[in-house]
Amino acid sequence: MDSHIRLFNFIAQAYRKFYGMQRRMFQPIVAANAKKIGADQGDSFLDVGCGTGALVSVLSEAGFKAEGVDAAPKMVAAARKAGWKCELGDIRNGLPYPDGSFDFVISSYVAHGINSAFRETLFREARRIARKAVIIHDYRGRQSWTTELIERLEGGDYFAFVNFAEKEMANFFGSLEIIDVAPANAWYVGR
Repeated sequence: MDSHIRLFNFIAQAYRKFYGMQRRMFQPIVAANAKKIGADQGDSFLDVGCGTGALVSVLSEAGFKAEGVDAAPKMVAAARKAGWKCELGDIRNGLPYPDGSFDFVISSYVAHGINSAFRETLFREARRIARKAVIIHDYRGRQSWTTELIERLEGGDYFAFVNFAEKEMANFFGSLEIIDVAPANAWYVGR
């Protein structure tokens, strides 16, 4: 298990305490933007890096068929305990889903935490699984000093992501739409 997965496995119990706050953040974003990406009631979503399942729960309650996948076993256990379908899987090894098995693949606050080579693997695997679009929900531009401090401590690729994400994704996906969904956050929609 690599250090990033170990970190999220370690913080899973504490992370669960933010479940309600995450749900409250995702609810208006999904309500305001699902139609913009062409999502219809009953469409299927796979949340890659689902954590404890907050986004899966919001998507499900909005009328979508949603499930998650995460590489940290304790995050998967927390999502399942909350009643959500979640599988253990590491994007680097390929996910256990056939080509085109979901209408949408969404990944929230994952891309900024992994290096560019790993992000390309995420994009490629998400594109393989998605029939309609891939949504990367993540930062757009620089954040507050507290967020930047936390990201530095986490040891991800935040600074490269906020500087190059748009270009990186535009080069990878044939079409990239950017929808600002919250202050300094966006849905990068690749088709």
